[in-house]
Amino acid sequence: MQSRNKKIIKWLLIIIIPLLIVLWFIGDVEFISDDIISYKFASQLYSIPLPPDTKIIKKAKDVGLLAGNSNHLDFMAYIEVESSLTKEELENYYSDKKVKPANEVSRFFKLEERYWEYKSPSGYYEPIRIVVFSKNKAEMYPDLIYHETKEVDSQISADLFIFQITDSGYSPGRDFRAY
Repeated sequence: MQSRNKKIIKWLLIIIIPLLIVLWFIGDVEFISDDIISYKFASQLYSIPLPPDTKIIKKAKDVGLLAGNSNHLDFMAYIEVESSLTKEELENYYSDKKVKPANEVSRFFKLEERYWEYKSPSGYYEPIRIVVFSKNKAEMYPDLIYHETKEVDSQISADLFIFQITDSGYSPGRDFRAY
């Protein structure tokens, strides 16, 4: 029985390793690695405990060309919530929460260089901030917010907010979603 298991493992390795090599060269591995980075980037937002009197309505994440012209890779995650707190109270709650840029969330998969860097006047990289949008602002300025407002249920109270993180400007490599 043990000999049979060794043969199965041997044949699986003979098939899987060349397949992974081929996928690596045609770019599918890069496509998968960008999805893993997107998952880890979004997980940072999702793992922060919610403020009191706040409930999640929807969570989403995306990677690809999310804003602007082509030829760059963006990462985005948001949580749509209903809360009895004010926008200012929510902003204050999230003001001290830290989120790493997408290129720092994975030890194994790395992104290619950035086309532009967000640097403060002192020369340090700007941290990724958690931005809080009210439902009204999301409907008035849909281009500023990667949130499909057409999916917002108009029957939900005016206490609807969107917490969003975005990191942009990475070289897309062979990830076709950025073109």
